[in-house]
Amino acid sequence: MRRFTGAVVLAALALCSTHGLALADAGDGSGCQGSGSLGAGGVSTGIGCPGGNPTPGGPVGGGPASSYYWIVLGTWPLGCRNAQGQWTAYIELQLVSPSGVWTGDPIRVCPGGPGPQAPPSPAQVWQYVPLPVPVVGINPSLAGLTQLPTWFWARNEAGPVSASANLDGWVVTASAVPVSYDWDFGDGTTAQSTSAGDESHPSVTHTYLDKGTYDVTLTVRYAGSYTFSGYGVTVSTSLGDYDQAEVMQTYTVQEARSVLVPPGTGGPGGTQGDA
Repeated sequence: MRRFTGAVVLAALALCSTHGLALADAGDGSGCQGSGSLGAGGVSTGIGCPGGNPTPGGPVGGGPASSYYWIVLGTWPLGCRNAQGQWTAYIELQLVSPSGVWTGDPIRVCPGGPGPQAPPSPAQVWQYVPLPVPVVGINPSLAGLTQLPTWFWARNEAGPVSASANLDGWVVTASAVPVSYDWDFGDGTTAQSTSAGDESHPSVTHTYLDKGTYDVTLTVRYAGSYTFSGYGVTVSTSLGDYDQAEVMQTYTVQEARSVLVPPGTGGPGGTQGDA
């Protein structure tokens, strides 16, 4: 482990403060327990020590619970040049996973220069994945009948989707697939399916008991993964689940009543049969 004197630490802190690259605590002088922020770079920092991983089982230094983030390993001498051409200290950062595992190799950041942005979170990446907007398919299409099943399916479903984007200095590629279709029939009952269905094979069926006008809603849930590359690091990780905004279709259900007729009759308007 690299070590340096307290005087070097104080000098490094002074440089950081002067150039907008701040460390709140230099720790034990060995590069451990540096914490603070890197100003314009937007770096979230925590606690770490060279030569070993942060404590497993959870983020260190208050890092985001669902995102990768940077920690400060320490401040090292003579790694940067200032505007006057003088050698100055540099900050060493390490990318850390949400579970507290170090990822990739450490990188150096000079005082006065921009720090690396934190990698995009799943929530940010989902905004760039072009999910198709589903349309509710219903049969009977014009109006349903009580006591008879109605078929429902999701139209305009394109299956797997993918996207690429440049986000805060990171090159991101993502892919996602629909994993469930959550239906609300508007009468207090719901259903879930793993299939979008179609006109011949519905996603779900439902039988209404009372006539009326109902708001049928569909929520498609996606799952996916993404890869981000930048600052000498390439990581593939899960996007987790994402519930697309629900879509709604108003549906009218009419009541069909059965009529009892005497035996031997043809019913209303029919002819008399044999007695």
